[in-house]
Amino acid sequence: MKKRIAGMLLTCLIAFSATVGLTESRATAAAPDYSDAVGHVVLDSWVGPHMTDEAYREYAECGYNRVHFNNTSVHVLGGSSEADYRYLGEKLDTHFTLAEKYGIDVILAMNAINMNETSPTPFEWVDKTYHDTLQKWKDSDTFCGYMPNDEPTFALSLVGQDESRLQRDYEKITDYILDEYIYFKHNYPGKKFEVVLLGDINRGETMAYQKAGLETYEEYLGYYYDNVMQYMPYEDRVWSMDRYPFSIKNDGVSYYIRDGFISSLEDLGYMAEATHGEKWTYVQNHTNVLNKESVLYQYYTAMAYGYTNFVTYCYRDAWSSGGCSIDELGRRTDNYYYYQAAHKEIKSFENVYMQFVDDWKGVLVCNGSESTIDESDKPWATATKLLSSYEGIRNFTATQDALIGIMRDGNGYDGYMLSNQVYPFGNTENTVSVTFADAEAALVYTKGQPVQTVPLDNGTLTVTLSSGGGAFVIPY
Repeated sequence: MKKRIAGMLLTCLIAFSATVGLTESRATAAAPDYSDAVGHVVLDSWVGPHMTDEAYREYAECGYNRVHFNNTSVHVLGGSSEADYRYLGEKLDTHFTLAEKYGIDVILAMNAINMNETSPTPFEWVDKTYHDTLQKWKDSDTFCGYMPNDEPTFALSLVGQDESRLQRDYEKITDYILDEYIYFKHNYPGKKFEVVLLGDINRGETMAYQKAGLETYEEYLGYYYDNVMQYMPYEDRVWSMDRYPFSIKNDGVSYYIRDGFISSLEDLGYMAEATHGEKWTYVQNHTNVLNKESVLYQYYTAMAYGYTNFVTYCYRDAWSSGGCSIDELGRRTDNYYYYQAAHKEIKSFENVYMQFVDDWKGVLVCNGSESTIDESDKPWATATKLLSSYEGIRNFTATQDALIGIMRDGNGYDGYMLSNQVYPFGNTENTVSVTFADAEAALVYTKGQPVQTVPLDNGTLTVTLSSGGGAFVIPY
């Protein structure tokens, strides 16, 4: 099995890499015009707002346009009587109504099981129990999709303990996921279906999927593809994962970036490219988010890999984690304002960025001339698919560690997402210089400012990235 999975993945990646290698940069004489460009990144969250108009307005003002309905807000598995179910159905309808009012769409995840749960209640029961509410919203864009499983390890069997809730046994959890997909898509066509996968292994750690005999992250992704994803048409394929970057060393003081963060973005990103799927990732907010810069670092790094959907974990503190944007009493924390500012910056060029994500090429990295981080401790230290060069770039230097994500729009213009890779817990800027092939000027989107048209000096652009910051550059 491992050899077959590895072979499938290798074949996909070779084909994708070959496409990148044969692609030439296209120097284009005229300045590109994105004044009519449309599109937006999805800004989502886990544990969303309470069921009040004020809470939803506050959520929208923070920049969000999607929310996961978890059992922390819509507890549809609670209760046992018809009266209970009527009440819970009314709550679900109220949440939908408030979301629609504020331009927010919804992923249903109230019955999603986590990696340790072994008795799932299928969506069929939810559908039958709350049928009137779900049918009311079935044809609305506000009802976006369904998520049945969070962080499956593929190491556990499932046991049906409650026949009244249509629970049943499954030897393989992927059979349950596939059944959920078939039922949901048959009854609610055109909507998203998401399973949140685990991330890559940090050095010195183990991951729960290794108990299933899946020794590497690529094997884990390949297992999901073989058992679930390959049976989906391209338009239904969503690759989603969580791997959070920030932690504190054993001294209890020093922050660092886990090496599994970028390698997860890389492996899942290449898998999504090879199998024609969307790229979704979760964003850290429950611990170790100290400033706006630590939020922006996560967005800009993932966007260098062409990600388009971002789920804040968590927006609201429901488990006394001490982080999040809304505390247990419903009050805004500092994190609310960090995320609000980061969202404002990302939204300033999202319509342009979205013109490029369908033709992503890969990532280049640069060791900063003033960086004090050892090579073995770089955030990309365990990434294995970094590009060694790209024909559109002649030279790339930086004072601090940096990376460039490379992508192309439908008219042949190359776009480059620059991301500052210095730890975003201080205020260290990064002066980045990139020499582009056959380019005389560039459009530069950075720091939330209006686009700047910058003349190049012999093809060279020099831009200063703020701590945790980035810039989206289109040379011509």
